[in-house]
Amino acid sequence: MYLFDTTRNFLLSSLRQTRVMGDDMQERRRFRRIAKAYHMTYGSLNTLVHPDEMKSGTLHNIGAGGISFSAADCFPPGTHLVVTLKVNGWKNAGNGIKQSDDPHASALLKTIVEVVRVAAEATGSSYRIAAKFLGRVTHNAGGDT
Repeated sequence: MYLFDTTRNFLLSSLRQTRVMGDDMQERRRFRRIAKAYHMTYGSLNTLVHPDEMKSGTLHNIGAGGISFSAADCFPPGTHLVVTLKVNGWKNAGNGIKQSDDPHASALLKTIVEVVRVAAEATGSSYRIAAKFLGRVTHNAGGDT
């Protein structure tokens, strides 16, 4: 089961609290993006049942509609991936997440995304991936939540 509304609510709330990218230039995106440097993991849909196959990546920015991150792997547009972020200042609450009063709290946000754009980074050893959110994984398919 996927729940997109919780992911969108988290991101919209974060937009109110964080420096927004693109204030100086014309934005063509449907949703504004925020600069966040979160450690993240990513993998094929198979990682829902084999979480040990997830790989580390670096989140560059996030918005209500999607994310941009660096990955060692190149995925063609249209590829569906599982992306997991540990979000500080939030906590798991039922089938969703909500902001926490405890600054040490963190929530695991596991989403399904679709790759929309890929570009090789200047280092030549990784790829910058832009992906749109398709939904949030709200069940325990791979043994972790």
